[in-house]
Amino acid sequence: MRTMPGLLIVLLLSCMSAVSAQTSSKDKAEGIDIGKYVKPEGLESGYVHGTIDLVISTREGFVLATDSRLTNDLTGGHTDDGQKLFPVGKNGAAVIAGVIGSQIGIQGFGLRDAIATNLQSANDHFRDQYLSASRIGDIFSFGLGSVAGLMIPGNPRQSPPVAAISAVSFDANGHPEWLTLTLPLKETQYNGQPFFTTGDPIKNNRQLEQGTHFDYQTIGYPYTVEILLKADRPLSDALAQIDILKRYYQLKAEGRLDEFTLSDATELAKVLIETTFKYAPAEAGVGGPIDIATLTPHGFTWVSRKSRYAPVPPPFRVRFIGTQFGDEHQTLDGLECVRCTFENMDLSFEGKARPQLLGCTFKGSCKLTILPGARSRMPDAVSYLKSKMPPNCVVTDQDDPKPQ
Repeated sequence: MRTMPGLLIVLLLSCMSAVSAQTSSKDKAEGIDIGKYVKPEGLESGYVHGTIDLVISTREGFVLATDSRLTNDLTGGHTDDGQKLFPVGKNGAAVIAGVIGSQIGIQGFGLRDAIATNLQSANDHFRDQYLSASRIGDIFSFGLGSVAGLMIPGNPRQSPPVAAISAVSFDANGHPEWLTLTLPLKETQYNGQPFFTTGDPIKNNRQLEQGTHFDYQTIGYPYTVEILLKADRPLSDALAQIDILKRYYQLKAEGRLDEFTLSDATELAKVLIETTFKYAPAEAGVGGPIDIATLTPHGFTWVSRKSRYAPVPPPFRVRFIGTQFGDEHQTLDGLECVRCTFENMDLSFEGKARPQLLGCTFKGSCKLTILPGARSRMPDAVSYLKSKMPPNCVVTDQDDPKPQ
């Protein structure tokens, strides 16, 4: 088989939106002028985006919290069942923000990809191994291409998407690591076809040689949390009645925030995300149940977790983007091709795994053989393949040997 290099993705794994907020009368009435802090940069989006993620460190360990909203640019709707908080390996965890997944469909075929698939797979594979926050970031960076590959550049409503992860870990000796990684996607081309690839990362690797202390990190839609935590006092009468905020501002005024406990941080994270829901504009894409977990030298623990999650796409075996195939035989079982070219091909399908051929081009001669049993195993896939072959393709169904 003559296969031109193209973009071959064998491993997987996700995106953050920067949003402009509009100040509402409700915000001003309660004393928070959120619009004052936000640059009017517009909404950056990919296919499935939105999020407020928060990581808080204390002397005991980390608290990770996130919302559940997934906003779909293709449909304009949203669901509140997204998974954005993950245990990874024996004692690591991460939250992700922004373009959580992607999808593409054409001519009866369709592909979906999601960061949840990749992080869950990493957790399953490394369940008994200590993974550092840097290693989790590397897995995230490498796998981002699989999600980006299904996003078609050129939509005038979209700015270049940005991926973000905040990962924390403890090693076997209890030493912590905390990495926050922002990865922009940039448009490039192969054989004249555009696709996204990763740009230069922006890393924030906190120095924790002396152990953890009070600190925090927000990704996704950070504005409300940043305003509240940077303030020296409650910014409204309603907020002044919340006990954990009163404790936070008191310890902050006295320079004793390192006395914040893991339990305090858990309660604070919940309040901060709930307050974000209250003040954020609809364009921020935040809402739904709040997932919270802790990570200490003793392990990962769910504090609160929603009962229902959006189904995640299964891991793929091999995916090609913008690749040229030619001159020899190619089985189509399980083959995922996006914008590929097939020239002078002898194709076959055994019915063992569904193929996905999106935006593909056929040149020269073409022969497709449907092998015995394929029709009974995957009749829909057989029908799709037959209908999508070029007019000059000779199709032979060995369950029905008359040439098509």
